[in-house]
Amino acid sequence: MNSELVKQVGDRKARLRLAYLASKERFPGVSFELFCKIFLFWEILPIVRKGLYIGVVFQKEDEVHIAILPDYRKKWAGKWLGPLIKSCMKNGVVYTQVPLGDKVRLQLAKRLGWRILESQGKAIKLIMTMEDYNNVWNKIKT
Repeated sequence: MNSELVKQVGDRKARLRLAYLASKERFPGVSFELFCKIFLFWEILPIVRKGLYIGVVFQKEDEVHIAILPDYRKKWAGKWLGPLIKSCMKNGVVYTQVPLGDKVRLQLAKRLGWRILESQGKAIKLIMTMEDYNNVWNKIKT
């Protein structure tokens, strides 16, 4: 990971760079410049674990997406993830999407408390309400 990026992650451009690095395989052929335009109106919130920037939360209104840097994948879905998602529930609900056919991401999302809302073209739209959150995360001590 670029240590200069870590030092400057408070800057929006640096957060976008972190977001791009954590999610660029989801956007094949998309340059960093175009990526910045796509996410112009999104909040980009860094995820920090043990003093390291390991990914970001993208949020626009009630829509949320999480991207983790490749080096930290399969190590990140800990007890702290629930409170992170809950903090995004400004209106008691959040939505996300999983690519149609991506069984691994869909299974992970369901395990975290997301429910399928509908299929939309090439994606499955998921919802998590406060009740969904409580059903999963109140059983886990955080």
